[in-house]
Amino acid sequence: MFGLLFLKLSKALALVVMLATLTSACFIRPSEEAKLARWEWGRNLAIRVLEMDRKDQMAYIKDGQHFILKPASQEAVLQAVKVEIYQNGSAALFLTPNSSKVSLGYGKDKSSTPIPLDRGLPASQETAAPYLKTPFFNERVTLPKDNVISGWLLFEIPRGSIPSRLTWDDIDHVVVPLPAK
Repeated sequence: MFGLLFLKLSKALALVVMLATLTSACFIRPSEEAKLARWEWGRNLAIRVLEMDRKDQMAYIKDGQHFILKPASQEAVLQAVKVEIYQNGSAALFLTPNSSKVSLGYGKDKSSTPIPLDRGLPASQETAAPYLKTPFFNERVTLPKDNVISGWLLFEIPRGSIPSRLTWDDIDHVVVPLPAK
């Protein structure tokens, strides 16, 4: 009799614990960091944003030389976005990450395409070091099936604007929502 009562109580307790866990899971929201690294899937590509950085200048390295980029106007700021791209479609895809088919959305319906790195000015390693992001996507890349590449894209956006989405329309259509910061 005591064994039967214990069995019924343990089943009831297990049911209460399971219901409490499920109920609390419904109200837990992912952190901003978790939202930032979430994969968004298209037909052939999965893309996620790993990191974002906003500065008045950014630096990169090309052929061993350091370069500094600055916004074209005082009303703008540089927004660097580190993306990771996974390809699960064809044997190989040719991507152009810094093309006009990639955009960073901000505001209600505004967006910016990646800026070309060819407007960077040569700089010393010491000057560039605090602003260095590597590697930057600056040219077309080949991405074999079941492989991942990562790199930085650089956008120029108005000061005070908050990026809300990264839209990818090269080979596939993928929209990556960004957390409000």
